[in-house]
Amino acid sequence: MLDKKSQKICILTSLLLILGAGLLCAVYLYSTKKKLSDTTLIEIDQILNLAALKVHQIYLKGDNHNLLKNNPKSCLNEIGDMTHTHPFYTKCNPGYLNCFFSGKLNKNDENNEIDFSVRFKNINYQFFVKKNQQNKYYNIHSKFLDADEYGPTSSIELVLYLKKWPEVSKTILLENACSNVYLPWGRYIYGPISVPGLDKNIRKKIRQKEIEWDNYGRNIYIDKYLVTNRDVVEWKEKIQKKLSESEKRKELLSSPSIDLSKSEREEYCFFRGGQVMQAEIFDAATFLPLDERKKVAGPWRYPYPWGNYRQDNLFNHVSDESTGPQINKDTCSIIYSHECLNKFPFTNFGNNSTSWVEINQIMGGPLESMRNPIDPYLNLKTSSFYFNQNSSRQQLGSRVHWEGDSTDASQFIWVDYLNEENGVFPSESDEDNKDYLSIEKFEVGFRCYYSS
Repeated sequence: MLDKKSQKICILTSLLLILGAGLLCAVYLYSTKKKLSDTTLIEIDQILNLAALKVHQIYLKGDNHNLLKNNPKSCLNEIGDMTHTHPFYTKCNPGYLNCFFSGKLNKNDENNEIDFSVRFKNINYQFFVKKNQQNKYYNIHSKFLDADEYGPTSSIELVLYLKKWPEVSKTILLENACSNVYLPWGRYIYGPISVPGLDKNIRKKIRQKEIEWDNYGRNIYIDKYLVTNRDVVEWKEKIQKKLSESEKRKELLSSPSIDLSKSEREEYCFFRGGQVMQAEIFDAATFLPLDERKKVAGPWRYPYPWGNYRQDNLFNHVSDESTGPQINKDTCSIIYSHECLNKFPFTNFGNNSTSWVEINQIMGGPLESMRNPIDPYLNLKTSSFYFNQNSSRQQLGSRVHWEGDSTDASQFIWVDYLNEENGVFPSESDEDNKDYLSIEKFEVGFRCYYSS
């Protein structure tokens, strides 16, 4: 049996051994952490870069595998009903990305989340996208609202992490590179056009309204499509603004936004880093451009965006001249007019009625509001589904006035540049649709443009 002195030595030795083991454990853990920080972290960053590229491709391509074709309401809460919406709508669409990552289109994971993998040094690494407090896989980023001096004007922010190292993440910003087009540098003409059959004095008045301008040294980008309810809901949620009744309806998320006041439209486009479409820029993007190689006396423009047709017969290139316009799927894809309403559904984000710079739905469909610094009173494009296909209101350059406080009928003044006394178009026929005179509330869409 050990004496007391030996017992103390033994206890002290045991304590030292325990302490030494603890120190060894601490050194081991520290070494592991240090190893992750110094070496593996570089590889983790490389793997996350590959993951970011994969997410970016999904964002750009949208539903290129037609996952929504068989069930167009799969992503109803995120992007609306796709039954009458073109698949292009899903490209660069944060709502589609959110639906995709949630697993509604392809449930692979027991937690109802899609997991992805990227290959690095012959090894597959799974990665995930983190959810925010609103249960979304992205945050909306606005340079102006978020006071970010160096970030992109408008983008979405996602946070990626690897299954193997969830404590390390990477934040990426994705900009919308799908939904606008560039207006080439050139000389353009603003204003209405002269068509056969007009009185000489009216033609003179039209020419007095025409203004030539150019955008040399100025880069202008234009929304290809009208702003949607989903776009507006996203903006209103960001600034915590109340939604309208139509904006609350999930099935209408892919439809054009038609309820905003004039000031709200300006606020929205500012949020996106742009401005509400201006009349002279719209004319530049829709009228066939001037051919500067031809020596002609003054500008020569055409009332429709598809060719050099100045005849009264609107659809002489798709119909029989003896019978006039044929109301069919082809003509309704060119101008979705009043006659089309009960025959063919309006296609949201459709690649129809396309201009020479490839902005879409420039004729027919909802009315479209725009700013007009040259003639502020004329701020509403009339070509729409409120008028027949052969109406003069279906021609490019035709604009009237919208007060802009609401879309109630009292806010519209159907007076054009030609006959300001009685508010009728000289070339409007008696057969033209007059239903618009009894409408209580109109649908008015809009789009933005961006310049630098």
